[in-house]
Amino acid sequence: MGLNILVSDWDVKYSNIYFNDRMWVNVDRRSQIIPMISQGYLFLPFIFAPLLSCFFVFIGYYLMGFLSSVVFLEVHYFLLLCVMRIGFFWGQNSMNMMNYLSMNLLLPLIILFLYKVLVGLGRRDYA
Repeated sequence: MGLNILVSDWDVKYSNIYFNDRMWVNVDRRSQIIPMISQGYLFLPFIFAPLLSCFFVFIGYYLMGFLSSVVFLEVHYFLLLCVMRIGFFWGQNSMNMMNYLSMNLLLPLIILFLYKVLVGLGRRDYA
């Protein structure tokens, strides 16, 4: 469960389709992913191919900076999970990375925020 649910019905050729069409001609096999640096080269010119990888490195550094200011243990845990996964970005696909970040960072943070709001509303009733 992640961002792939939102884009699954788009009429777009994803990078794994391009990659598999190149590897296995006339075979409908979609088991391989293309690494992020190659995915950047697929959509951008040669000189700008590393921009996609640099974007995820920037996200990793941002999350590490945010990690030092976090008070809640739960948020610290989820941020560490995401920073460690971003560390494997060379062999990852950008869509896999976005799915992981949405499932292990955005969804828990939304649930934690709702929990804090509900607990705050409950405490206000007793005051």
